[in-house]
Amino acid sequence: MKLLARRIAQGTIVLVLLALGVGGYLFHARKEWALADYQKQLRAKGERLSLAELTPQQVRPEQNSVRTFRDAYSNFWLKRPHREDVLETNPPVAMRMVAGGKALVGAMQSDLREDGTNTWREAEEALGEKEDSLELLEQLIEQPTLDFRLDYGQGFNLLLPHLSQLKQCCNYLKYAAVCDLHRGDAVAATKRIRTMLAIVAGTADERLVISQLVRFANMHIALTANWELLQSPAVTEEQLAVLQKDWGELEFLRAGENALLVERAMTEQTAEKIKSSSAQFRSVVAGMGIAGSSSSGNWLDKVGQFGADKTKETLWRYAWAAPDQLRGLQGTEAILEGVRMVQQGEAFKPALDYQVARLKELGIEAKSKVDENFLLINGQDPRYLFTQSVLAVQRFSVRLMYEEAGRNLVITAIALKRYQLRHGSYPSELGNLVPDFLAAVPRDPVDGRPLRFKLRDSAGFLLYSIGEDGIDNGGDPTPPSTTKEFPWLRGRDQVWPTPASAEEISSFRKRKR
Repeated sequence: MKLLARRIAQGTIVLVLLALGVGGYLFHARKEWALADYQKQLRAKGERLSLAELTPQQVRPEQNSVRTFRDAYSNFWLKRPHREDVLETNPPVAMRMVAGGKALVGAMQSDLREDGTNTWREAEEALGEKEDSLELLEQLIEQPTLDFRLDYGQGFNLLLPHLSQLKQCCNYLKYAAVCDLHRGDAVAATKRIRTMLAIVAGTADERLVISQLVRFANMHIALTANWELLQSPAVTEEQLAVLQKDWGELEFLRAGENALLVERAMTEQTAEKIKSSSAQFRSVVAGMGIAGSSSSGNWLDKVGQFGADKTKETLWRYAWAAPDQLRGLQGTEAILEGVRMVQQGEAFKPALDYQVARLKELGIEAKSKVDENFLLINGQDPRYLFTQSVLAVQRFSVRLMYEEAGRNLVITAIALKRYQLRHGSYPSELGNLVPDFLAAVPRDPVDGRPLRFKLRDSAGFLLYSIGEDGIDNGGDPTPPSTTKEFPWLRGRDQVWPTPASAEEISSFRKRKR
């Protein structure tokens, strides 16, 4: 009887373990099946999920201006003086915001030392040492295609040193344009701005979110220089017409969609790697700031930490990975749908509202407070390795809206200046710009209505796009939060700046001291 009882007990244990194993397998498999089914659905409607499908074709060497760019950038440093470069310490400023909706005209300042420690002569000398490189960059105007031959297969490990180089070149071009305008040379300044816009246009097909964010930054650098040009008494309608065409040819929406698609493919590639390799898991989560602590205590503490991290990794791989990846895919698809809505003619506000609502349905929301629990690693919850990154990508859509608003505002401001140069005063309404200066009344990308415009007098106007909240605040340029800065695209409304008065500039400088 005792032998029989022992065998029955052993059989029961085996059956329980077998049931637990089968149950665990089915639990894990159902989640993987749900993920695979959704991936099939995406592919069935034409979505591309792999990097091989999304990598752009390389530009033919004779059409690629990367060699010209690299030669110019190298020359910047070959001719760099041994003394400190004044352009890196206190460069000329462009469209310096000093109050809400008000900017200092950098080119019209009599002495650069009012805002720094250098003189106009020192700035001119430093730029003179770089003039050969600046002129070489101007060749990009005729062939604005920059293919840096990126290996997208490296995923998030891809190094991108050229991005900082592009931004540095745009900054030098801006400094040169301000110095040109200080001398009254609008012709040279126009060419510098066109070169900056060629750099922005040339990297349109670089399919990375970070690359597009750098494009946004370079566009803003060009915009500040263009604002300075609009204040110059030497500018002509012909120069502005050329610049208006260049601005009109810039494209961000399609480029942004491509970057989001590659971001999704890289995330998919990363997910598959870390699900199959412990080393890859540790490497990736360390890069996300979710790695376990190094445990500098005794050996017992280190063993305990290793065991805890290994347990969480196992739980992630068999219980959390597939739902996390599925929710991340669904969230990214919602963001892509919003961007595509805008491409098809919808305004940004309803598209962004759709994204937020859809992410909320999926349970992807910013957490104001992280609940403390034993699952956390360095304050992060490993159950949401990918879904939390969706929120950062959603902010990219907001940045797209800001850049489209900025582009529309600068195009409209150029058209208004052209009208004023031809007729002696600004128009009473934007409709008067059609068809001689614009093909149609410019639209506010936020809500799709015409950009807001009000003629103040024959010498000035109020031009703005409503802000992220989608509310017309009457051209209120103040930032939504308390700040000593005045970021013009981050106000309650996005107001095209007007030149600051001497009193406003003086007050700003006193506050800085």
